[in-house]
Amino acid sequence: MARSFNSTVLQMWRKPREVSILADLSRLMAAAAHEIIEHQESSRFFSWMQLEAPTRFPEFFDQAGDGQARRAMATSLGLALWNATPLPDHGYRPAPLAPAEGQDPCPCQSAEPYVACCGRFAAFPGLETEQMWLYVVEELSDEQLWQVGRAGVLPPVELEGASRRLLDGGSPRRALRLLAPLFSDPSKLTAEHEPLLGPLLQAFAAIESGMPGTALKRLSSTLRPPLSGALELRHATFLADAEQWEEAWSCFARAQREDPRRQALPAVEAFLLLTEGHPSRAALRARFWLAQRRRAEPTHGSAIGVFLQQVSADPQATRAAYVHTGAPRPCQDFLAAMLRLD
Repeated sequence: MARSFNSTVLQMWRKPREVSILADLSRLMAAAAHEIIEHQESSRFFSWMQLEAPTRFPEFFDQAGDGQARRAMATSLGLALWNATPLPDHGYRPAPLAPAEGQDPCPCQSAEPYVACCGRFAAFPGLETEQMWLYVVEELSDEQLWQVGRAGVLPPVELEGASRRLLDGGSPRRALRLLAPLFSDPSKLTAEHEPLLGPLLQAFAAIESGMPGTALKRLSSTLRPPLSGALELRHATFLADAEQWEEAWSCFARAQREDPRRQALPAVEAFLLLTEGHPSRAALRARFWLAQRRRAEPTHGSAIGVFLQQVSADPQATRAAYVHTGAPRPCQDFLAAMLRLD
């Protein structure tokens, strides 16, 4: 009997070429998403897997041994891919197939009973729909992206990943098609939608020649706290990275008014001052914020508290450590790191 797929995957992780192997798997998933979305026909997809998967993912299939084991691998991996892929014809949700059992016809289309065919081999572990969405968004039309955004079928975490995938692929307008329907009704937004502000601003910036402009002003006027403060804070970092310091500090002041309790505010203020070239002022503000934090609650070595302590003790050294010359967007990247610790 062939080794289990789980064991095969674990062994691949231990190899020095695991990065190449995972890249092959990613390319296979992208090609599978294209095939599934284009035709939305399971039998056609399983035939495609038998032909394409072994050549697109050779490091995995070469370990299978005989032809029957390779066929079973392609079928089992195909089932995992199909069951995790959201289909436009199914309301942008997966239409999973029940696993074959006993005397059922084998899904590999060998005309043999499953128990005597692919059922003799271990099954490939299931995949999460979130993983396939990253590839599916690249296959959808602009109208379909709008439908997905409007229908709200993607939770915020998955929506963020999908929109960033489009941005990384150089498609800011398509990312905006996915995000815009959600932000057209701010009354439905909650704190869990805050991470979407990052890709939304990036899309605006890419479309509007490097800086969010008119569209951002319209959005800013409709959002409510704390999202309005979160938007202003992100906008401040965009402006700071463009060295538009007067406007950046205006946005930062509005962020403080809209959401004064946000934990990341003190660290971002100190970082902006360091980036602008005011280490002494950064140290003064860091000491002020540390005193405020100690009165409110002990820092207990939190990452934000540690950063403020570093700025307070040696702003020049902290600037050298954190502000890297030539970095394309240091303030935006710093804010993203602080928000993960907020």
